[in-house]
Formats: sequence, C-alpha cells, structure tokens
Amino acid sequence: MIRVDEKPLVCNKCSGAFVADVKREELIGLRVGYYFSCPHCGKKYPSYSITVEGEKLLKRLNKVRGKLKSDPALYRPQFDSLLEKYQKEVSGPYQESEVL
Repeated sequence: MIRVDEKPLVCNKCSGAFVADVKREELIGLRVGYYFSCPHCGKKYPSYSITVEGEKLLKRLNKVRGKLKSDPALYRPQFDSLLEKYQKEVSGPYQESEVL
C-alpha cells in the first residue's frame, strides 16, 4: 500500500470523501497494476500499469535521480536514457479483465 497524498478525493459513484491508499495487483502479461478504492462504496479506480521490467527501471531511475544534483553533466544522459526506457513500460488505467 502506498499513501500518495493526504488531500481527500471525492468518489464519482457515492460522493464520499477519502484519502487514496494505492494498492498493487498482478496483471496479465507480466505487469502489475496500481489502484485505489473508495472505502465507502468500494468503487475501484485503476491508476496505471507497469511491466516487471518497468519496476526495475524505476528503481534504477531513482538511484540516478539521487546522483543528479552532485554531477548533472555526468548523470543526465544516463537518467534520460533510463527515463525513455521506463516510459515505454508504463501505461494508463487498465481493465478489470486484466487482473489475475
């Protein structure tokens, strides 16, 4: 579970206010999906999906991001290359039929 923000959201179905607790679930095609649900009525909001490779790239990106301030000229090309690869591994909301 990932807490993204303390700002309340409003459910499109029941109008209940809540703070999103993002959860992870396995999807078809060696992907994982991230979603949150309304605690009042249970409406599910799929956020995005990412491949297993994309999750590995994200970890590498975060490490390089931490080094960018120390030497931007050295780390910017590596960061940009990883970011380009990462963006190919992420997609928008997914369908419930894709959940394993």
